Amino acid sequence: MANEKQARRLDSWKEIADYLGRDVRTVVRWEKDKGLPVRRLPGGKRQSVFALSAEIDAWLLQQSEPSESGALAPSAPVASDAPADESRNDTQPAAPASTRVIFGVGVLAILALIGWFLTTRINRPAAMPAAADPAREVQFDTPTGPLRFVRSEIETGIQPYRVVAADLNSDDTLDIVYSTWQGDVVGVLMGKGNGSFLPAQLYEKCPQSESVAVADYNRDGHPDIAVACFGGNNVIVLWGNGQGAFPTRTEIRVPGGPRYLASSDLNEDGWPDLVVSCFSEPALFVLGNHSGRFTSTLIASFEAASSVAMSDLNGDGHMDLAASVRVQGKYGIGVFWGKGDASFRLMHLLKWEDTTRTTVGVIQLVDVSGDGLTDLVFSLWNQRVLISLGTGRGEFSKPTALRGAEASAGYRTFAVADLDLDGKLDLLTCDNRSGTLVLFRGNGNGTFAPGVSAQARVGMAYFPVVADFNKDGLPDIFVNVYFEKRAALLKADWKKDAAR
Repeated sequence: MANEKQARRLDSWKEIADYLGRDVRTVVRWEKDKGLPVRRLPGGKRQSVFALSAEIDAWLLQQSEPSESGALAPSAPVASDAPADESRNDTQPAAPASTRVIFGVGVLAILALIGWFLTTRINRPAAMPAAADPAREVQFDTPTGPLRFVRSEIETGIQPYRVVAADLNSDDTLDIVYSTWQGDVVGVLMGKGNGSFLPAQLYEKCPQSESVAVADYNRDGHPDIAVACFGGNNVIVLWGNGQGAFPTRTEIRVPGGPRYLASSDLNEDGWPDLVVSCFSEPALFVLGNHSGRFTSTLIASFEAASSVAMSDLNGDGHMDLAASVRVQGKYGIGVFWGKGDASFRLMHLLKWEDTTRTTVGVIQLVDVSGDGLTDLVFSLWNQRVLISLGTGRGEFSKPTALRGAEASAGYRTFAVADLDLDGKLDLLTCDNRSGTLVLFRGNGNGTFAPGVSAQARVGMAYFPVVADFNKDGLPDIFVNVYFEKRAALLKADWKKDAAR
């Protein structure tokens, strides 16, 4: 089952049933009666279905959470294939009334005991925090000394998924934009400049919001927000007013389930364009920006398409594209050379050792080797992080995995930044099995030291952001705590003069 759960998309009732460890009949019934998140392909037959493993994991978690009435929901869906009204044997005589009363009193007593226990656990004095309370201090014990951070909780109002930091109101303070896979809103946190944030602003009508890209799309001097709305089959642009609010919007129709975005000026006219990757009908599109209006042009269709990133990879002054795709049953990263007119030509498909089942979680194009050439850093979904060094001609070396990452099955997303201020780029990721943050310190030549862990109790955290949120000159860490509808800011608490 472990290998099967690496797949993000389950393409039949049988694959969904195998993922859940049940038979097809049970899974079909769960979809009808219990809201199991199963999708049907547009225009397909009723049997043409697929599901996303992240949605199924979230649905399973919801089955184990307390209901709004206070009663505990079952920890997992019932395994029996018999309908609920057939689960009892009608040939057995009913229990006497007195027995039923005694049984009911006993159940109430047990529930009261459970309620007392939970109340005493939740309402204990503040001086005696529960063992599960988030750690206030997070520390990476590196060979050259500790990197210590102090944690504070951030209320987000929704389950934050993809997170982007940007100055949205030109006050020289970083703000946060975040999407949520479970809802239909986009969240904005305006920074105060001291590591705290104003209450969250939530913007509705973006079903299953996913990737976020911030740029000044109408060139009015104010940052705007583009968001891929997977459930709405569109991309929305929230137009900023320069004061941290986004009162108006534009909706761009993109059929096929848009999930991933990247922004750059592709035709060199001064207006930032978008590249969008669609998931349910796999394809890559350019959303050309013409004075704040967008038109969609197909780049190519694939068997699967996911993460995208853009940079000038061959030094010709034109923006190029790297995208995770599947071709002829194998995953790889397609490298497209830009022509400078918002069109591309495919150069080659970069592959790794196991390309049959594993898709890419995140792609970043950044110079980690310090030679002035753009390198490729990417994660394999729920596995490890790989580095492929750029040649400057739009080509890359054979990918190599970070040391210490091979044994993990929990790495999905990461951030690349100089976390210890030694002038070399580091890599920060989260092991979603244990809730630990893992730091790989860069050697400045494209290699990284073995990862060191810090217990941060962040559970399933995605898309960490490393930046200076309190203006003290030290890099902080913003990380979402996905299933708990909040985020955490880890503020650096070590001296700058101690940087290695």
